[in-house]
Amino acid sequence: MVSIEIRPVRDRAGQRDFIRLPRALYRDDPLWPPPIDFERRAFLDRRKHPFFLHGEAQAFTAWAGGECVGRILVAEDPRYNELHSSRTGTFGLFESRDDPAVSGALLDAGAAWLRGRGLKTLIGPIDYSTNYPCGLLVEGFSSTPSLLLNYNPRYYGGLLEGWGLRKAKDLYSFWFATAQGVPERWRRIAERARRRNRVRVRPVEVRDFDAELTRIERIYNGAWEKNWAAVPMTHAEFQHLGKEVRPLLGRGVVLIAEIDGEPVGFSLTLPDINPLLQRIEGKLWPFGALRLLWGLRHGVRSMRTLALGVLEGYRRRGVTELLILDTIEMASADGVQMCEMGWTLEDNDLINRSIESLGGSRIRRFRIYERAIA
Repeated sequence: MVSIEIRPVRDRAGQRDFIRLPRALYRDDPLWPPPIDFERRAFLDRRKHPFFLHGEAQAFTAWAGGECVGRILVAEDPRYNELHSSRTGTFGLFESRDDPAVSGALLDAGAAWLRGRGLKTLIGPIDYSTNYPCGLLVEGFSSTPSLLLNYNPRYYGGLLEGWGLRKAKDLYSFWFATAQGVPERWRRIAERARRRNRVRVRPVEVRDFDAELTRIERIYNGAWEKNWAAVPMTHAEFQHLGKEVRPLLGRGVVLIAEIDGEPVGFSLTLPDINPLLQRIEGKLWPFGALRLLWGLRHGVRSMRTLALGVLEGYRRRGVTELLILDTIEMASADGVQMCEMGWTLEDNDLINRSIESLGGSRIRRFRIYERAIA
């Protein structure tokens, strides 16, 4: 037996090992979308990422025989625990070779770090909070997930459950063939709702981006405030998000829904760059950046709706359906062939029924696990 050594990531060398590990684990998997290394470094950098203005996190790597064979990131969000009256920590960015000794040692180390901070429950995979990528892929392994959706080998579920983690909640992702459009019956229903409820759906004004971002921030935090495991994004986090998505807006569909001039809903749909990342293998140097820019201008065939929210007092008025309808029509007019929408909570019947009634079909299921650690 080879002993497993767990190392906390405390310097650039450790961070480099943490970031590079997936390239070794997925080298033979044609569906894996390689991330861009400098983006991963920024995500983990406590000097750059706004999560660290209020939260804390620690990354670990696992080593066997001189080789890095696993990794994990655990985090504490005090705002989440205050909102939910809990003592919960998260784990995310989990990767491991198919070895329960490796995954178990990583989870043990993460749980010990969280216990040292007085936390009693572990939940994940969640990268910092549910405002970031989360969920373990458990169904839908036949294609590459879209932008910022997780991907992992099938055996990860067995590793997590073998350590004692159990299902807390499943998340769904849906698929639209935009060329098929929305069923005509639902188009007529949505258009009647548009007129009857005085709903106006419009693209964001890029020239007024800061003000538009403030409007979307208010809707986002209001629409999700009662969702399972939700925590509002801080203003700093939302500004950071805006800075990241702004370069993609030219090929995206970002909509705001208004009733009588009041912003009540929004949707954020961005070009799916994962196929482009596969072509450049996640490397921007020496020619990857140029190929990525060219692909964004000429080669986008799919998109992902990352978020769609409607304030509680304005639901059941056709706003959700109109946001979906206009997103599909605008994407189709721009030559996009497919759109992935998700994730949604498995028990959010209102949004799930709306998506399915408009022609969406469930393509993936992600799972969030939990376990008591104290």
